[in-house]
Amino acid sequence: MNPSVISATSPTSASSATHSSAPIRTRPLHDAHVLALLMLFFIGVAFPVAWHTVVAWSLAMMVLAKIQGMSWRAILIRFGLALLLSWSIWLWNMIFVAERTDETMQKANQILLRVTTMTWVALMSGTMVNLRDVVSTALQRGWLSMNVAYALQLGFGAIGLMRAEIKRIMLSAKLRGLNWRERFLQWLPILIFALRHATRGAMSLRARGLVEHEAKKTFYYNYQSTRRQQIAAWLTLLLLIAITAISEWLRRYPM
Repeated sequence: MNPSVISATSPTSASSATHSSAPIRTRPLHDAHVLALLMLFFIGVAFPVAWHTVVAWSLAMMVLAKIQGMSWRAILIRFGLALLLSWSIWLWNMIFVAERTDETMQKANQILLRVTTMTWVALMSGTMVNLRDVVSTALQRGWLSMNVAYALQLGFGAIGLMRAEIKRIMLSAKLRGLNWRERFLQWLPILIFALRHATRGAMSLRARGLVEHEAKKTFYYNYQSTRRQQIAAWLTLLLLIAITAISEWLRRYPM
């Protein structure tokens, strides 16, 4: 559960009462805007645009990731992982292709480029966007119902807890010198942990008055974007549009 979202069960409480700004408002771009830009990127890559357009979009997403606080080392590591995955797919296509022609090679190279860029940006998106804050923003705006928003918050919170629990169990099995069969049985406590977490989450939602649909909710933090973030998002969108227009113009009218 996201501790920064506090729900009140009193029907007379204000639904939009805010006391302080959430950390999401201090970032160069609001996470909801970044998520929208990422969605536009993935949709755009699916269209038959020029290869240099895809490259330009990817570089723009790289700069956006850096602006959002990701280190160059983390960006390059994710690029290496994406390249490794895409090259394995490219080699698989080359090995099992029936006939190697210029057309098949060109198609394989296009697939290589798109898989690399999409995987790279997808790996960076986990650091660029805090989905729990995005859900809180949508809930505060009234775009999501309380039931859906809190279910998503529980799910996103469980991912980190499950990851930490898996690391703890695997480390315990390694220190105890268990064989592969005994290590496989160690996954049973993870299922028990997941059930326990779901039960506690349901109890927490009930305690916060989620069952009272008529009760209005209050928020401790203000998750809405600032004017500066809105301007930065529009400028980024206009920059992407300009990059697309110039790139497609160069494809139709090469110099």
